Amino acid sequence: MDEVKERRLKEKGWKVSTVSEFLALTPEESALIEIKLTLSRHLKERRHYRRRNRTRSSDPHPHRTKSISQTPQRPTRRHPRSTSHQ
Repeated sequence: MDEVKERRLKEKGWKVSTVSEFLALTPEESALIEIKLTLSRHLKERRHYRRRNRTRSSDPHPHRTKSISQTPQRPTRRHPRSTSHQ
């Protein structure tokens, strides 16, 4: 909060403090909350990054391997002399 806004609030009778002071948190509790917030932000960023990269790829599941039935088969060619004439 900027100093001007904080001064105006105090002049009107408001008390300005931190969240830790308002909730009466110990330093350990504050540290735990900060760790959880950092982890949450990191996971959100990672999910966003992975989702963005997945949509750029032509394969929707690049980590999966194709089964044999999904592998394209080349047509077999017969040599013209291999046919039997009677």
